[in-house]
Amino acid sequence: MAKRFNFTYLFCNDLDKMTWFYKDILHLPLIWESGRSVAFKIGGHQLAVELEEDLETPTADFAMQPGWQGGKAPRTSWSLECDKDDFQAVVRAAQRNGIRSFFSEPEWKGYWSFPVLDPMNNTIEVTCTERRGRRCLSLPEHCRIHRPISFDFLKGKDLWFRQNTGGDRHH
Repeated sequence: MAKRFNFTYLFCNDLDKMTWFYKDILHLPLIWESGRSVAFKIGGHQLAVELEEDLETPTADFAMQPGWQGGKAPRTSWSLECDKDDFQAVVRAAQRNGIRSFFSEPEWKGYWSFPVLDPMNNTIEVTCTERRGRRCLSLPEHCRIHRPISFDFLKGKDLWFRQNTGGDRHH
């Protein structure tokens, strides 16, 4: 029986864009970088991206995922689980840089979900399972109390907006 999932290899037609996305948007640590490939560390896993200039970019459709009523394209996709702080940083970076996302803000699906497309239109569902108090990140009204931890940072429905932009939606 296999002991662990070690490597994933992706191919792209623009290595600079893929490097920028995985390093600056998803905040993955870079393991190596050469003229034709890069690799990132995800826990104990290594994600390598190889350059193939003639590769066509697939259509900008989100992948189908079992249990998720979103994507329609039958292609490979994956999930990237983050802690609360990293999740917020990834969402802010994606929103600030115009990265295509399935939801305009994270949505609670039994976990926080924020599916995005990388420069080759691969679907990456960025997730977070952390909850604090009645609400965690984007404060949807339907979020239920499961195990109250702390209420000290909860001040109103627009917390996600204020924490991540420094602004006030109403002014």
